[in-house]
Amino acid sequence: MRATGSFGQAGFVDEDDYPTQHRREQLPNGFYSGAEMTMRALTFLLRTSAPIFFLVGALHLAYGVGADALLGAKVSAETLLDPALNSQNRFYGVAFTVYGVLLLVCAGDMKKYQSVLRALLWVFLAAGIARILSIATHGIPPRAILALMGSELLLPPMILLWLRRAVAQN
Repeated sequence: MRATGSFGQAGFVDEDDYPTQHRREQLPNGFYSGAEMTMRALTFLLRTSAPIFFLVGALHLAYGVGADALLGAKVSAETLLDPALNSQNRFYGVAFTVYGVLLLVCAGDMKKYQSVLRALLWVFLAAGIARILSIATHGIPPRAILALMGSELLLPPMILLWLRRAVAQN
């Protein structure tokens, strides 16, 4: 082994033995290539988005149906005290944090987990489409919910295209 190696999962490894997906494509001038920058920016987006999902999940865990009231939902006092709705809301809140966990996992090795990330984004898009069904059957929700729906409908296709480009470049 040469002293120019780096630390890997199993300890000190030779650069020639280190998997290429973990090497940084750095140009002679010290900058990263366009392909590397695209992948790094997408990784940064995923890592910085994950805490948002943790926060939303924590709010629903802590407040139950009250978290929906914070978003502007018209929740009666009786509904706030309903044990079934509180249980469901807290369950869905914790389940929502899975998005954050998976975003972190995918950001750790985008090439390895790209199919997981694609599935995650498609499910998130489907959830946004489900809000359209709700509008059709129950009417327009508060602005905060409309903003969430907008992000659920716009961001997944944009990130899917970004992912496709990043993977194709690497």
